[in-house]
Amino acid sequence: MQPEQFSTLINMLAFRAQVSGEQTAFTFNSAATSFAEMWQGINHFAAFLLERGIEPGSRVLVVLPNSAEFFSAFYGIQRAGGIAVPVFPNTGSERIFSLGNLCGAEIIVVPSDLPTEKLDFFRERANARGFSLVTVSESDAQPLAEFPQIAPDDIAFLQYTSGSTGNPKGVMLTHASLLTNIRQMIAGMQITPDEIFVSWLPVYHDMGLILKTMVPFYLAAQTHLLPTNLRDVHPWLDAIQKHHATFTAAPDFAYRLALRHLNPSEYDLSSLRVALNAAEPVRATTLRDF
Repeated sequence: MQPEQFSTLINMLAFRAQVSGEQTAFTFNSAATSFAEMWQGINHFAAFLLERGIEPGSRVLVVLPNSAEFFSAFYGIQRAGGIAVPVFPNTGSERIFSLGNLCGAEIIVVPSDLPTEKLDFFRERANARGFSLVTVSESDAQPLAEFPQIAPDDIAFLQYTSGSTGNPKGVMLTHASLLTNIRQMIAGMQITPDEIFVSWLPVYHDMGLILKTMVPFYLAAQTHLLPTNLRDVHPWLDAIQKHHATFTAAPDFAYRLALRHLNPSEYDLSSLRVALNAAEPVRATTLRDF
């Protein structure tokens, strides 16, 4: 199989685990996870969900920040035949329950490192509203010999809109449509397996998830993932310089923050081939000054 033959995100990752297993799939906070390790985490979480009775098409809320366990949960849900629903992890519990009701989810995945007291309180409130709260660290189930078959037209995940002009709406994204989008971006921006990605963008949102992680997974290109906290922009440019990144992306405000709080000329950013500015109005002054 070649990448152009991938028909689902799941067989894309299965291929990467088989062919590129020892290669680093991504680093998060400088900790590397190989494709084989990511695939193992996906299978463990999928088996865990199947043990809990997940059915084809079941929606599962993913309330996780940028982290290694995000990928275990996000793709583990799909591996089990479910539909992942990534949401902003720092939103209030009532907002999370509201989105869960909106999409018909019964399971909510939360960070494993939540303090015990907070996790217990959250779980109690979730149970009272008919939700089951789980963490990736609980997934000690052994991978199965057979998982459900995933079809190209199956929905991979629901991407909720920002809701800036109304209530958020869940956009249904199939495996086939996502792979088409990935291939369009690769062709349009001439992205190659030699690319080195650096991203602090949130993986619960489309640009950070599809462009900055799915594209490099598709190509087995290097990707370095950072926390989303931009109160300090230094780590972003530090990572570009350290890893000789060729591809980064951010909304206009991030480039403005860099101009406000540091002198970009103090960094060697000459390795960059693409610095994408998108997701909100782009200011000519930002482009010129940066």
